[in-house]
Amino acid sequence: NAKQDIVRQALSRIGHRAVEVEPVRPSPGTWRYRNKLTLTLRGRGAGRHGGLRRLGSPDAVFDLRECLVAAKPIELAWGEVRSALALLPVGDDVRVVLRAEASGVSLVVKGGGPWGDRDAFLARCPSLTRVRHDRSASAPTDDDDAVASLDAFAQVNDAMAREMEDHVVLAIRETSPARVVDAYGGQGRIAGRLSAAGIAVSLIEFDPEATRVAAAEHPAVDVRTARVEDAIADVLPADVVLVNPPRTGLHARVCEVLEGATPRPDRLIYVSCDPATLARDLGRLPSWRVERVTPFDLFPQTAHVETVCVLSPEVMS
Repeated sequence: NAKQDIVRQALSRIGHRAVEVEPVRPSPGTWRYRNKLTLTLRGRGAGRHGGLRRLGSPDAVFDLRECLVAAKPIELAWGEVRSALALLPVGDDVRVVLRAEASGVSLVVKGGGPWGDRDAFLARCPSLTRVRHDRSASAPTDDDDAVASLDAFAQVNDAMAREMEDHVVLAIRETSPARVVDAYGGQGRIAGRLSAAGIAVSLIEFDPEATRVAAAEHPAVDVRTARVEDAIADVLPADVVLVNPPRTGLHARVCEVLEGATPRPDRLIYVSCDPATLARDLGRLPSWRVERVTPFDLFPQTAHVETVCVLSPEVMS
């Protein structure tokens, strides 16, 4: 399997870890699996178009008409939005984020000036159930709490995300921990499951919107809004540490803290979306032994692969 080999070679060449990599867990669907689509708009008026950036030419955006990996409800909603692009806010770098949810398809419009044609736009897009306009990419301007978390991070392949989450929870509970640290914990899906099982959990997440949701939905979880590198030392000791960093991987300070932790956690679980940064970080964790490496194909038709790496501290002689 090509993705299995990508992980194996990264761990060997970059991390200098000659470890066995389990077969890739396949996605139940290889087409129409994406529940989220982010598109960039270009042009003005009737000549306006939206789509993805061209490979090798990031400033060029091609007119997207059909996306075979997008869930069908998203493609249907995009057809409506595409026919009404002239009614969206105007600006130099306006983007639209479509997400399929249980209640329907939501839309976040990012950037642009005042949205005077909002009502006319909504009348043209009956498939949309929730809509928000963020004039700034970093902060919402509408006072609609119901859509406040529309652009919070979530995996785009629901079925595989659930399978991987179950795998991680099982790996955590194998050691019967009393206390767990969930670093880069997002809105607390895993932390909430562990807490409901009677495990004490400290969640660290830098996104304040995500931690607001986590604190509201999982009141028994110790939720901290902070960078992991700034807060990880404060929540140790713990029996298990879970890290799920962005594509850039772990901050060097996180590796330093995990290397020097006393007492040591019984287990470290690293969920990675980039084999190269996973391998780099394993090189920064020389006193941790790799128990198993399991890739998950969350992104069929692409070279991307998610990996769950389970580690335990080396027994010091």
